[in-house]
Amino acid sequence: MEVGFRSSRIVLDDQDIRGGTLNDWSAGFNWYPTYNLKVMFNGILARLKGTKPVGILQMRLQVAF
Repeated sequence: MEVGFRSSRIVLDDQDIRGGTLNDWSAGFNWYPTYNLKVMFNGILARLKGTKPVGILQMRLQVAF
């Protein structure tokens, strides 16, 4: 099993363009039930300054053969 966390920030302003600041927080969990099978879960919370936050949940399955 693996657990990971990440935080990132990007400023979207450039000369005449005012895009604001985007903050992103992610958490992930990987599980290996067998040698050739991997199950991945990710949760992401993104917030652009001045707007409502957006939440994303992802699940992926990887099979090696």
